[in-house]
Amino acid sequence: KKIGSDYDEPTAMAELAVSLGIPIDATLRDDFGYSTYLSIKNLQSEGEYNRILIVTQGYHLPRALYIADRLGLEADGLACDTHRYSGALFRSGREFAARVKDFAVTLFE
Repeated sequence: KKIGSDYDEPTAMAELAVSLGIPIDATLRDDFGYSTYLSIKNLQSEGEYNRILIVTQGYHLPRALYIADRLGLEADGLACDTHRYSGALFRSGREFAARVKDFAVTLFE
């Protein structure tokens, strides 16, 4: 299925969490987090969260946990892979580049 310009991942994920029994007030949507770093930084900037659960794809989880740790948040992670993703080589290359970028960004945080 092709993702259109109206695709809204934060809303889709929040709706899924609620449909699985997570209370709506226990979820947080970041409509301005255009990267993993920005989403976690936005959360950290609010100052009211000390412990968080990051739910994402397995290949992405180590970087998200690293960023949270560097920004002073206690974070646990849950990989939510339900199937194999196509384009594994592209995703691996993209994730490698993102890790280098986020390491550099958090180094000066």
